[in-house]
Amino acid sequence: MFIFDLFRSFLPLHNPIGFAAADFIEAAFLLLIAALLLAARSRAGRVACALAERTGWCMLVLGLLPIVLRLLLLPRFPIPSPNVSDDFSYLLGADTLLHLRLANPPHPFHSFFETFFVLQPSYSSIFPLGQAFFLALGQALTGNAWTGVALTSGAFAALCYWMLRAWTAPRWALAGGMLAAI
Repeated sequence: MFIFDLFRSFLPLHNPIGFAAADFIEAAFLLLIAALLLAARSRAGRVACALAERTGWCMLVLGLLPIVLRLLLLPRFPIPSPNVSDDFSYLLGADTLLHLRLANPPHPFHSFFETFFVLQPSYSSIFPLGQAFFLALGQALTGNAWTGVALTSGAFAALCYWMLRAWTAPRWALAGGMLAAI
C-alpha cells in the first residue's frame, strides 16, 4: 500500500508540497550523483573527481550535457512554438538584431499595431537584448531561434559549475553543475 501512496502523491490534489514526478526524479538523480561523489573509492567516483579537477573539460561536458539531453527528447517533445506575448517580443528583438538594427523603422500606421511588450513607434521589444542576442545567434547558426535557447541552457549549466568552483570543492561543484544540467 505504501508504493501506491507514493505514486498517488504525484497527483496535484494529493501533493501538499507541489512536487511533480519530475521533481522527485531530479532529487533521485541528485542523490545518485552525491552518492557517487562521496564514494570516491569507486571507479565512477574517481573518474568524476578527476573530471571535476579539470575546469575546462568539466565546463565543456556540462555545457554539452543539457543540449544533448534536450536533443534526445526531441522525438517525444518537439521544439515549442511561441505562444505568449513575451515569446513574440523576444523574437522581435532577435529579428531586429539580425537586421543589424537596435530598433525598427516606424510604420506609417503604427498606432494601429499596438501590442504587448512592443514599443511604438519604433516597433522594438521592451526587453533587454541579452535573450534576443542568443535567439538571433541560434537563428543565424541553424535557421531556428530555439537553438539559441539550447545554447543558453548549456551555458547556464557550465557557468553554474564555474561559480560553485569558487565556493566549494571541485567535486561538489560538479554535482551542482550536473544538477543544473539535469
